[in-house]
Amino acid sequence: MTTAVLLGLMPAFEPKEPEIMSRPPRATNIPILTRPLIERIVLVGVLLLIGAFGLFEWEILHVESEAKARTAAVNVFVFGKLFYLYNCRSLRYSMFRLGVFSNSWVLFVATAMALLQVLITYTLPKNFAFGSQPIGWMEWSLLQGTGWLIHLIVGIEKWLRRR
Repeated sequence: MTTAVLLGLMPAFEPKEPEIMSRPPRATNIPILTRPLIERIVLVGVLLLIGAFGLFEWEILHVESEAKARTAAVNVFVFGKLFYLYNCRSLRYSMFRLGVFSNSWVLFVATAMALLQVLITYTLPKNFAFGSQPIGWMEWSLLQGTGWLIHLIVGIEKWLRRR
C-alpha cells in the first residue's frame, strides 16, 4: 500500500524532460499504454518476481526462518520499486541525465519509504503485526543489488529503444 501511494504519486511532481518542446505532439489515436510501456511494466514485474523469489529461496537454502525469508522478499519488492522510481522519472532518459537530485519530492519520498520499511523490518510490534523478522547485512546487500540490477536493466532497455 505504501509503495503504491507514495511511489506512484511522485512522478506527478517531476520537472519537464529536456527537449520536450522540440518533440512532435503525440497522435491522438495512440493509447497512453503503448506496447513498449506495457513491455517495460512486464519486464519490471518479472525482475521483481525473480528477485523476491530468488532471495526467498536463498534464505531458505541458508537455513533461515520463513519469516526472515518473507521479510527479505518483501524488502526486494519495496526497494526494487524504489530503484525503479528513479527510472520512471522519464520514459527516455536516465536519472543521471535528468539529475539525481533534481526532484526533491522523489528524494523525500524515497527517504520516507526506506525509513518506513526499516521500521517494519526492525521493530517488535511491526514484526508481530506483519509476521516479519529482522534481516542481516547480507540480505540488505542482496536486495540492494537486486534494486540496482533492475535499475540497470531498465536503463539498458531505455537506451536500446532510443537507438
